[in-house]
Amino acid sequence: MTKRDAQAWHWLTHTYLLQDEAGKAKDSLAAAPSSIAQDPYYQVACGELLLAMDKKDSAQTLFLQAVDRTRSKDAAILTAIAEAHIEMKQGDPQFALEMLDRAQKRDKRNAYLNVAAGNAYRKMHKGTEAYQAYKEAIDKNKKMAAAYFNLGRIFRTQKNSELYLEYFQQAIEANNAFAPAYYALYDHYRYIDPVKSMEYFKQYLAYAERSVKDEYAYTDLLYLNKKYDSAIYDAKRIIR
Repeated sequence: MTKRDAQAWHWLTHTYLLQDEAGKAKDSLAAAPSSIAQDPYYQVACGELLLAMDKKDSAQTLFLQAVDRTRSKDAAILTAIAEAHIEMKQGDPQFALEMLDRAQKRDKRNAYLNVAAGNAYRKMHKGTEAYQAYKEAIDKNKKMAAAYFNLGRIFRTQKNSELYLEYFQQAIEANNAFAPAYYALYDHYRYIDPVKSMEYFKQYLAYAERSVKDEYAYTDLLYLNKKYDSAIYDAKRIIR
């Protein structure tokens, strides 16, 4: 098994946990070959699972082992640890920022690290610092769609529709396959302009992995667009 295999196990675990599928994450890690058990990516994956299970001390032990094993020089490992602390409810955003600061010293031009820092600040409810981090990401990479999108999310919490709509559109201009921006625009227009909302939702579906939740949302949009026969047909299909 190679480093890439361990990395794949980490991303699979991370994806399961983002979907609240801790059981699947645990089963997946248990099925991993023993040859990757000491790989830093596998340690981060196990640490993230423990963090999701609210076993913070055990998680931190594995995270620090991964840092030590890479001598704090692997920006990707440092970022993965930071993301675990940002994404998991039980995570510590301040520790995430410490990891990202180390990562930025190894990979100064990586705009995503600034986006991740912005996410950590948002978790800490520090809007000004988050805004600055996303702006710094854009300064490094004008095509960083996630930075524009998250700027939009900041202004959405302030109910400033003029600005958040502008940033969501800029996210699409930066990357026309960035599904979260289409979803945000669909959600904004859902009750204001169902026709436009449907257009954005279809674009979202073109780039996102469709879920059952999306099926229900589509049926709801059919009702809002007064396409009642189609809505009834879809609703019956879903509950079969």
